[in-house]
Amino acid sequence: MRALKSRQTGTSMLMTVYLVCTAAANIMAVVKIGPHYYNNQLVASALHALPEDPNFDNLSKGKVRLKLMQSFQLNNITHVGGKDIVIKRASKKLSIDINYNIIIPIIYNIDINLHFKNHFEQP
Repeated sequence: MRALKSRQTGTSMLMTVYLVCTAAANIMAVVKIGPHYYNNQLVASALHALPEDPNFDNLSKGKVRLKLMQSFQLNNITHVGGKDIVIKRASKKLSIDINYNIIIPIIYNIDINLHFKNHFEQP
């Protein structure tokens, strides 16, 4: 029993390098991806804040798009363009979809593609 205890030394150098590289990769992913999820929350909050406008029922599609773009500009959201916003109006019902992609370069030719879908429907 005493002979076994003397041979135990802990993790090897290779295992330590592996753990450090894995931790660094996870931290890098969180730092690069995290802000985009926060920006998507800002997009969703701007979308769901539209009905708070007293003239919301009378706004045209162009004015709704303009209000959204102003909110995005105020929050410094640059990944969402006017072409990403699809507005459909049918007899007192308004439907807004904001779908956009973000491609984040990670290392050399490895990229991460984030696809966000936001939907709002007026009751």
